[in-house]
Amino acid sequence: MPFSPSPRPAALTEHVLGGASPLGDRTALIDAHTAEPTSYGALLTAVHQVRTGLADAGVAHGTVVALQIPNGAALPVLLHAALSLGAVVTPVGVLSSPQETRRQLAHSNASVLVTCPPGRPPDVPAREGLRTFTLASADAGHDFAGLRHDTPHPPVPPGCTGRGEDLALLPYSSGTTGLPKGVMLTHASLVAGMTAMEAAHRVAADETVLATGPFTHVYALQCALHPALRAGARTITLRRFDPALMLRLAERHGVTRIYLTPAVLAALAAAPHLAARHDLSALRLVVSASAPLGAGLHRQAEEILRAPVIEGFGMTETGNCTHIVPDTGPRAVGTVGHALPGTECRVVPLDGSVPAGPGRAGELQIRGPQTMAGYLADPRATAATLEPDGWLHTGDVGLLGPDGGLKLTGRIKELIKYKDYQVAPAELEDVLRTHPDVMDAAVVGVPDPAAGEVPKAYVVLGRPTSLEAIQRHVADQVAPYKKIRRIEAVDRIPRSATGKILRHRLASGD
Repeated sequence: MPFSPSPRPAALTEHVLGGASPLGDRTALIDAHTAEPTSYGALLTAVHQVRTGLADAGVAHGTVVALQIPNGAALPVLLHAALSLGAVVTPVGVLSSPQETRRQLAHSNASVLVTCPPGRPPDVPAREGLRTFTLASADAGHDFAGLRHDTPHPPVPPGCTGRGEDLALLPYSSGTTGLPKGVMLTHASLVAGMTAMEAAHRVAADETVLATGPFTHVYALQCALHPALRAGARTITLRRFDPALMLRLAERHGVTRIYLTPAVLAALAAAPHLAARHDLSALRLVVSASAPLGAGLHRQAEEILRAPVIEGFGMTETGNCTHIVPDTGPRAVGTVGHALPGTECRVVPLDGSVPAGPGRAGELQIRGPQTMAGYLADPRATAATLEPDGWLHTGDVGLLGPDGGLKLTGRIKELIKYKDYQVAPAELEDVLRTHPDVMDAAVVGVPDPAAGEVPKAYVVLGRPTSLEAIQRHVADQVAPYKKIRRIEAVDRIPRSATGKILRHRLASGD
């Protein structure tokens, strides 16, 4: 069924919280670290009261508000208080360095920064006139640094002034290359992405959702938190990933859906005894995204968590998933499902411009109502990523099956050029992780005078073992040109907050 946009596109806040008023004392959020619950009634009251405080602080339609806040009830309150005023919210990672934060604040032209420990605001103002508010806690029960005003509680959302093609979110992403760029996501695109996703992935009101990633990233925000709030479900807010804590929470609160990344699943697979100690009978579904999962890890995860695992695909530039395996029905291991309603996808060979047929690999390109409007103040990067006719270059390599299901195999900028062959690191990483002594792995291309580049593996070992034996393990399962030529044991694989391998840090020796 094709997606049909509303003739009057709703604001994101209206879409997420528009049905929350009758829910009253039903629990909306539970803080994983304090066990403090926040009801839907309390959440709506806080949104309205903080909205008033932000307006008094000068926030209005078009104002850019930066939020550097860990997961907790305060983040959705501030987010929707700002959005309902027509402001643009730029989320800042709590682990960002002061220099990174300063750059984002300056580039986004932010006028207001709301931060909270462990966020690290810039040590000097990012721009003249920036107002900074520091929260004592990520909980909703505090005073929001004076931004919460005790005013009567009208229906919420209270006449949202931003909607349609107005900008809503301005997250920063490196895209397919380069420094982080401001991704312009409108109310219309974010609502369209959520609406399309509901066709395959619908949270019920009686569910309890747990997301391990930061809500400052679109995966945790748009695929986990917002669908749960829209459904009237409960969400456990987890500020930092701890596998033992996550499993305790799943048992204690009867978690029904968990949103993870392959890195988290790899950590659980490396310590299967942890999950065996807990009652996970309430768990209905595990969702993995941000990187290819791999068939081996997929099967391990289902065995350990004793629940179905499905994969999805999306990126910051699409504001949501564009593909996801449906909640029910057949599940093809190794695929991220079909394009969601209203979303087009094509695979274009790296050496051509004509879309490839089933089974032939190439770059995945997406077109749909959920894609970004472009990169802020960067027409060159926008033109390189977004075609005039709306096709978005994802930088991901994949292939379509005969039925249209999508399988991801790597990323263009990560592809290793070994002589005349192209080698996808993700494929080799999946094989490496099947070795019983490998806890985690990453593969990068390193220069070689004879071959141009050769694959080098970095592995985290669970116990001392022969690196040569690991190389032979991979060689026995891949084509000769894909063999691991160099290998090094490391203490950890550097990853971003969303679980993506930071290959440039491995290649540079950081």
